[in-house]
Amino acid sequence: FGGNSNGSDNRFFKFTTGDVAEKCTFVLYGTDGSVKHRETHSYDANESAFIYICVTGSGVGDNYQGPEDDAVKLKTPLGNGSYRWVVRGEKSGILTQGELVMS
Repeated sequence: FGGNSNGSDNRFFKFTTGDVAEKCTFVLYGTDGSVKHRETHSYDANESAFIYICVTGSGVGDNYQGPEDDAVKLKTPLGNGSYRWVVRGEKSGILTQGELVMS
């Protein structure tokens, strides 16, 4: 993981996939609605999964950059504010979503 040794720079987003094997995409939106981070992975049906990203500190530049054409890598630390996030299965639709508040 990036960031400091106690892990406080990282955020985990846990979810369970749908009833079919599928690709799932995690998207983190900026306070202005722009895409700050997007990554896609393939999962088995009903798999417990997670995405983690470094959102503050010096490790932000080490975040995953996938090979997908639409991949977006968070490269700068998040500032104070509310950031919407969503995990969407290509077949199942929205699996989970929420708000990340940075202060």
